[in-house]
Amino acid sequence: MEKGYNFTKDDKGIPCVYHEWQSLNGETLGNLFSPSKYSRSGDDPDQVIEQYVKNTDERSIETRSSLKGELNVSVGGNTRQTVDLFIPENVSQDAPVLVFYHGGYWQFLSQVDKISDSEKAFSFIPRIKNQEVKYLYKLYDSKESHSMVARHLVPLGAIVAVAGYTIAPKGSVTQMIQECKEAVAFCARRYPKSRGIFVSGHSAGGHLAAMVLTTDWEKEFGLPSNLIKGACPLSGVFDLRPLVTTYINEPLHLTSTSALESSPVAHIPKIVANSKHCKIRCLYGDHEPPSFEIMCIQFCQLLREEGMDISCQKVKDADHFELFLSVWEEHSVVTKKVLYELLGKKRKRERSDPTIKVGFSYLAEKKSICSSRVAFSRGKMKKERNDEKNK
Repeated sequence: MEKGYNFTKDDKGIPCVYHEWQSLNGETLGNLFSPSKYSRSGDDPDQVIEQYVKNTDERSIETRSSLKGELNVSVGGNTRQTVDLFIPENVSQDAPVLVFYHGGYWQFLSQVDKISDSEKAFSFIPRIKNQEVKYLYKLYDSKESHSMVARHLVPLGAIVAVAGYTIAPKGSVTQMIQECKEAVAFCARRYPKSRGIFVSGHSAGGHLAAMVLTTDWEKEFGLPSNLIKGACPLSGVFDLRPLVTTYINEPLHLTSTSALESSPVAHIPKIVANSKHCKIRCLYGDHEPPSFEIMCIQFCQLLREEGMDISCQKVKDADHFELFLSVWEEHSVVTKKVLYELLGKKRKRERSDPTIKVGFSYLAEKKSICSSRVAFSRGKMKKERNDEKNK
């Protein structure tokens, strides 16, 4: 059980994480909200991002090549407002749907050779030393680098929709939130008999998943009010106010007012009103920046106090990036939370599972012992009959 926090409130009466950092300058806050500076590898922050993007890129390419899917399906009027759908073979009509939102601090991080110098300046990666390292930017801001989340979900019968949205500087955070809601509405209409839609996301995507829970689906989209059955934010950002004075905000243009309006902690009553039926499972790594840990714990505490089914789990031996990469492993904490707790999918037993081999060995050994005992008993009975005949 995570420790609790005593909340202070701002002048509007909203519980906040912001007071923890209120006396710090923008540079210090920027460091405290930079996961690459807290990596377990201890590498230079640029190298941390480079390796992370390389890993997600390669694994997502492999996922797209192995699963049936429909890519870049438009769900709205903007170019980036698309979803990549990964669909099981012989999919059932009531298959659960997971809508996943990528991270990247809501902003532009495309390949270096495809963006202008002015756009490069908006990168949240501080002080890039080598502008020739294209992997620093490649795909990190896009749904394409997050296809790997579907790897274990789809074979067990779940539909996965990896959603794109209009990132900064072209899109505002408010616009991104709306587009993420529209992605859910699209999936609900496309799969009307699904037994449930679930949302998840990593980092900035975790923030967007939390904001989607504020939606009044019946009022805004004419959909059932209990549309979303569960959520799993991974290393989510639940209070945007501390970011206003940091380098992260350069392309976002958040003000104190808009940052508050876009913060899940400012919408606890809406989440309770519209998503009280949901299971919410928040996860963060034990090597996250302290800001991420505090935000996660406080967000969960606020909702738990309102009677919601929510938990907050610190994952051992995982930094901000390793937490998402662990979806590649079937038996990771993240995969288990999404697959077996939220979606209700049963884990398939592996043929190579050593416990199965031990079990079969035990049965074979037991059978052998039993056979020996039967043979011995039969031999003893036969000897006794022969002895009686010879008397």
